[in-house]
This record gives sequence, C-alpha cells and structure tokens, in this order.
Amino acid sequence: MKLLIDTHALLWFATDDRRLSQRAESLMRDSHNELIFSVASIWEIVIKVQKGLLKLNAPPPRWLRENLGILGARTLPIRSKHALRILRLPLHHRDPFDRLIIAQADVESMTVLSRDAILSSYLIKVMWCFYWLPMTL
Repeated sequence: MKLLIDTHALLWFATDDRRLSQRAESLMRDSHNELIFSVASIWEIVIKVQKGLLKLNAPPPRWLRENLGILGARTLPIRSKHALRILRLPLHHRDPFDRLIIAQADVESMTVLSRDAILSSYLIKVMWCFYWLPMTL
C-alpha cells in the first residue's frame, strides 16, 4: 500500500510519542508498504522550526534524512497537478499543508496516514484517523 505520511506521524514516530498508535507504527514499519513523505510536510517542519514552534534534536536536513532513512520513505515533490487539484477541494478546513497533502494523495492514489479526522471529510483514503481524539487549541 502507498502511504503518504502526515507531518505529525513522522514527528511522533521520531520521538516515540505515545500519540502514535501501535497500528500506525506497525503500518510505518511494514516493509510491504511504500512510505512517502511530502515536500509540503518538509516545508511545514522548516517553517515551524524557524518560528520556534518546533524543536528537533538535529538541524532539519539531518533530522529528515535520518528519520526518513529509518523508515525507508521517499519524498514526493510538489507538482503543478497537485497544486491545481486544490482548486477542486471543498473548504472543510484551510490548513495549506493539509490541503496540499490531500491533493497529492488524490492525484497519486495514495492513502494518507494521519490522526487528523478532518482529512476523512475529503474523498481520499485515510488510515488511523479513527483513533483521533479532540485536540485542545
């Protein structure tokens, strides 16, 4: 199965965060799955690090290389067809990174691995979101 890993899933995997369910971790470790990480997620991580909203134990290039390497995940570039697909997405929410990941999953026929329940409002395949619990703002 082609799994597009949401940003938080990689962050939680890398930090052994208990919010990453056993099911999600086993899907990430299953060698039969093709793991993909969007450049949109890399962009999101870089922005959050620059704003001081996210602290990593290494500079982002090294952190990403190491953690994506552990999983054997490849990166998915942002293509014009991904950005243009956003035009046809309903406005269930306005997070630009999520919307790009949704568009990529749709265009590339991938399943998104995410705990973000709002993603299942779109016509894409999402795994693990049924473990979602409301997050406080």
